[in-house]
Amino acid sequence: MAIFALTMTGATFVVFFTAFIQVPLLQVLLYSVPLRYQNMALALRQTIVRVLGQTTGPLLFGFVFDQSCLVWLTDCYNRRTCKVYNNRRMGLSMALSGFFTRLISGIACGIVYFNWKLKHSDQNEIPSNTVRTNTDDPIHKNENVEITRL
Repeated sequence: MAIFALTMTGATFVVFFTAFIQVPLLQVLLYSVPLRYQNMALALRQTIVRVLGQTTGPLLFGFVFDQSCLVWLTDCYNRRTCKVYNNRRMGLSMALSGFFTRLISGIACGIVYFNWKLKHSDQNEIPSNTVRTNTDDPIHKNENVEITRL
C-alpha cells in the first residue's frame, strides 16, 4: 500500500509540474524570438512537439516495456507478446526515462534563456512584445457601439 501511495504521489507531482511549467516555457519562447517571428516560432514548436512526442514517445516507452519483460508468448500469427513483466524494473525505467526527458527539456530551456539574457544584458527590463499604434486617429462608435477608426 505504501508503494502505491508513493507512486500516486510521484505521478501527481509529475503531472502538476508538467502543466505548471508550460506558461514559463511559452514566455521563454516568446521573449527569445522577435515579434514578427513569434507566430512561426509557436507553429514550429507545436510541430516539433507533435512529431517528436507522438511518434518517438510510444516507440521509446514500448522499448522500455519490452526490456522489462520476463516471459514472452508467441501467438498463431507469429506475433510476440509479453505475458509477465518485471514491475520494479519497468517502474524504475519509466521513472528514469521521464526524469531524463525533463532534464533534457530543462537544459534546452536554460540554454535559450541564458542566450537571450546575453543578447539583452544591457537592458534593465524585459522589452514588451507589443505593437505601437498611432493614437492620433479619432475613435468613433457606430450605432451598434462598435469602435471604428477613421
